[in-house]
Amino acid sequence: MLQSLHYIVLANATQEFIALARQYHFCEEMLDEIERRLYAESPFRK
Repeated sequence: MLQSLHYIVLANATQEFIALARQYHFCEEMLDEIERRLYAESPFRK
């Protein structure tokens, strides 16, 4: 499991990537799975 600060940095970068990828229709078939996995690893889910 990631430490909270590391997760926040990763989540911010991933969300920025996902937003740009959706805007440019890049890897669209993978984006939902990337987002699902990101939230599944969240230390804040509890």
